[in-house]
Amino acid sequence: MRSSNDKKIAAITLTIILTLGIIPSMSSAFAFPPERELCIALDRSGSIGLDDWNNIIVPGVKAALEDPTVQAGLVGKMVRLTIISYATSTVLELGPSDMNTLLDVQNFADLVTIANLPFSGGGTNIEDALTLCEAQFSYFTGADQVIDIVTDGKPTVIGGVFSGACDAGAFPTACDVSTLAAGTAVRALGVDKINVLAIGDEVSPPFNAALTAPGGIVFPAPDINGFLAAFIAKLKIEITENPVGGLILPIDNYSLVIAGLSTNALWILPALAAVAGTSFALVRFQVSRKNY
Repeated sequence: MRSSNDKKIAAITLTIILTLGIIPSMSSAFAFPPERELCIALDRSGSIGLDDWNNIIVPGVKAALEDPTVQAGLVGKMVRLTIISYATSTVLELGPSDMNTLLDVQNFADLVTIANLPFSGGGTNIEDALTLCEAQFSYFTGADQVIDIVTDGKPTVIGGVFSGACDAGAFPTACDVSTLAAGTAVRALGVDKINVLAIGDEVSPPFNAALTAPGGIVFPAPDINGFLAAFIAKLKIEITENPVGGLILPIDNYSLVIAGLSTNALWILPALAAVAGTSFALVRFQVSRKNY
């Protein structure tokens, strides 16, 4: 016959296993499909420059993802998040990753480092950035797909090759036309919206207006120092907007937090059941001791 100490140790061990093993895993096991797939395309062309990339762009993206309202919105929409970068060529940097919990968001933000997002310099290949972003989407039922172009310039690459004529020319250049065709192509594949964060005064307003239409938004940043504020404002709109009759209705911060909690609350139910079962076993053990 097992001793009372053996039974007590077994019960305590079971409780620890449930707490450390089962409960944390429930958030993934009971996660819902994303309501939004968001791909952020960061311009790492020569005009951005190494110093601004390392000291403003990369830290700014990390800081934005650590903003409490942004984090609540990402979780509330169960966003599937991707970050790519582009210059003359494009690179998939991070993701696609599901933001099911605040820990998911923080873990993703922790990966936004200079080591993981190195600077390259080169031209501005928005055309291939659109194509690479679209390729990351899974098109979940009921989810919408948003591409977010961050740039301080205009398209200067066509067919993967830098074009000096595009760099010097007025809208619409051959690069503009080719990039707008890529925007039309990704929309035909299912992308719902293309937004642009336009940094400084070297951007092309007519190109940005054409790329974001219909339904997209151009978010202006007056200069590189205004990147962080504009990027956070942009994210808050992109993860909280509710399209109703063509209007964008922002949700207040309190609703964001409640949505983030309620969307992920189902994992608590089986966890509570498991803990309750453990408690019941402990009670039975205590009762059985009295009958010895």
